[in-house]
Amino acid sequence: MPLCFEVTINNEPPILAGFRDLTVLTAILTFVSGREELDLHVGGMLERADHVSWLERELRRGDVVTIRIMDSEQTMEPATRKRTDPSIDAEQERKYYEHLRRKYGPDRP
Repeated sequence: MPLCFEVTINNEPPILAGFRDLTVLTAILTFVSGREELDLHVGGMLERADHVSWLERELRRGDVVTIRIMDSEQTMEPATRKRTDPSIDAEQERKYYEHLRRKYGPDRP
């Protein structure tokens, strides 16, 4: 039975995120002070190329977020599903590697 997150915001109906083929499940609460942004994202990843999201939500001070960790076969479908292109990922990884190699090469501390 898959591990799931039951996420409730204030007194709204909960969402049940997760399913059997999920390799990563996240619930991320982010605050950016310079812009007064407060966001909640509930998502995950299937295999290496599919990113899924159940919830992307702006919050306010005073909101109550409850996350219950549970097992369930009765999950909700993700609101979004995005497949990344492995060749683009590889190209971006190579660029980042080259950047770090230049920055921290053998002649640099």
